Amino acid sequence: MKKLLLFLLLITSLSANAQYADNPKSLSMGRASVSNTFQLNALNNNPANLVLNSQYDKSNYYFTLFTSAGYMLNSDFLSADFYNKYFSGNNGNPVFLTNTDKENILSEAGNTSTGFRGNFKFFSLLIREKNIGTFAISLEDKISGLSFLPKDALDVALYGNKKNSTYDYSEFDLDASWIRQINISFAKELPNLFKSFAENFSIGVSVKPQLGYYNFGVESNNLKIHTDDSSKIKADGLMRFRSSRIGSDNQKIKFPEFGELAGFGMGFDIGFNFKFSNKVNVGLSVTDIGWVNWYKTPTEYLYKGDFLITDLANSEQYDQLLNLIEGTESPISNYSKTLPTTFRIGLNYKIYDAIYYKNSVERANVTAEYYQGLVDNVAGVSTKPLFFLGGEFLLNQYFIPRTGIVIGDSENLALSMGFGVITDYLIFDFGTHNILSIFNLNKASKNSVAFSLKFKFD
Repeated sequence: MKKLLLFLLLITSLSANAQYADNPKSLSMGRASVSNTFQLNALNNNPANLVLNSQYDKSNYYFTLFTSAGYMLNSDFLSADFYNKYFSGNNGNPVFLTNTDKENILSEAGNTSTGFRGNFKFFSLLIREKNIGTFAISLEDKISGLSFLPKDALDVALYGNKKNSTYDYSEFDLDASWIRQINISFAKELPNLFKSFAENFSIGVSVKPQLGYYNFGVESNNLKIHTDDSSKIKADGLMRFRSSRIGSDNQKIKFPEFGELAGFGMGFDIGFNFKFSNKVNVGLSVTDIGWVNWYKTPTEYLYKGDFLITDLANSEQYDQLLNLIEGTESPISNYSKTLPTTFRIGLNYKIYDAIYYKNSVERANVTAEYYQGLVDNVAGVSTKPLFFLGGEFLLNQYFIPRTGIVIGDSENLALSMGFGVITDYLIFDFGTHNILSIFNLNKASKNSVAFSLKFKFD
């Protein structure tokens, strides 16, 4: 029972709200990104912003090489303390859960979502040509997922089948993937297009081939189990999973070799940026429009609930129960999964030093953003809206502290923080979306770290 319970808890760690975790500026500003990101930070957020720079950075060429990565874990319950208390053992001895322990687990972990999203950029490059436009390319790995653990599933794992009960598994959801993405982007300023109401306007597009390595998730689920006062067990509905992966089914997850794919697809981003004045600009983008076709060893795992158990001593009925627990595995045809399409719109307001306003010395800026996932049951996205609020203070031309909050879903006003450092040849950004986790890592169930070191030259 304890192994089943641990599996149910840990499998939910493969979920996330969609946001590219390798963008430390965005993470440290409450995850706001559509109107306030510049140059390479604009990739995957708003390609129109590729043409923009901060006031202390006017370079035309940028690149990263194995110097940009991050992760973000969002959980309603899963912390190091939670794991150690109930599952890590006691000096090598097994831990036996008391009724109080079980009630605590059920209360803390039931009907919860938990998330992880990781990104690692192998390289990225931006070239800005004034008369043509701005070009950018990057290669990165993305590991993400989405899941929900219903309370009924935990109840069975903790207490077994109680009499006169109905256990509804239909809300259990999971979708996880590992994709390597190529991002080819172009942005252009069109200052005269909306001249009647905007000082400047830029548009950007991204074409993103998707190289798939692993996918696993729930395709459909309406499974329910019923018990009565005479120990009868009746089930109806079914739970259906699909998977595709490199290598064979009996292999452990491995790092993909060159040319080894389980799926392929295409993604597209489109973005706009309107500059209304020196103080105000608005960004708008739709990202990850597209799909991945999974074709390598596509497999279906089926858990059927069409049985009635009246006597577990009956070998035939016992086998039916085992079939439900173990499931059946069979090959299927290729299947497609939608990318985690998202919509963002945000406003960035710049604050100038009154003494030096004529010289356009920006001292701070504040960004407000609305974020909406457009698809459901896809790795790395939620259709629940979020609101981001972030700000940064340009302390001087070298050091820029940042902070922000996220409102909505299960974020509970997470406070983010980070900083940027700009020199003549380097830009370093660091951020986290939940600063409180740094002070108590063992108790934190929401934490993230992202960094980026960019090289630049004129």
